[in-house]
Amino acid sequence: MLVLALPYSSWSQSHYFGMQMGLNISDYNPIENEVLKTKGLESFAYGLTYEFGFKNGLTINSGLGFIQKGFIGYGQFETYYSVPVDPNSSIENVYKYLALPVSIGYKFGRDIKMTVALGANTGYKIQSYTKIPYEAFGSRSGVDLVLETTETDLPIDISLMGILGAEYKLLSQVYLTFNVNYQKGLVEEFFYEVGSTSGGFHHKSVGFNLGLKVALGNSINNFQ
Repeated sequence: MLVLALPYSSWSQSHYFGMQMGLNISDYNPIENEVLKTKGLESFAYGLTYEFGFKNGLTINSGLGFIQKGFIGYGQFETYYSVPVDPNSSIENVYKYLALPVSIGYKFGRDIKMTVALGANTGYKIQSYTKIPYEAFGSRSGVDLVLETTETDLPIDISLMGILGAEYKLLSQVYLTFNVNYQKGLVEEFFYEVGSTSGGFHHKSVGFNLGLKVALGNSINNFQ
């Protein structure tokens, strides 16, 4: 419906399909809790991309990807998910999502084209776990304790997303792409219970992605 509402002169020149991978730095902020502190966790993301472009620079972007987020929790607590731990321990919390981002952007430039976009990213959680270092619970085995934590998690993550991207043409229809994105969670993705305190978390993350995309013709423009 959106395409039909636009003037013919702004119709799409090409569809682009691609793939990208990169680094994701995420953190989760506990809500109204001064006991549990967090710091960021570096992880990864990769997936397929799709872009629908118009002559006036407008782009509609989507894709399907895998992203891993999380945080390192620490604070003065004596138990973590009912496991007795050292009060000074740093505990890794990892969340894996199948993600469906959608954004609308504007592309400009000549040799190196820039894109600014805003949108939302919806993720379905496929796994979540907490990794407690073996030293934290007094073990000498050298094996960390991994606890599945899905019983306290919400399965869906919805985030607002801002993107700044760049692309450079390598061949006639092949482009090298790079983008930086910032995401801010809108929902309490999971609930925690640490000692006598409990609550929820919001997340935020910054991603850096490198990829390739291929232009697939200008069939819509042929109707002008």
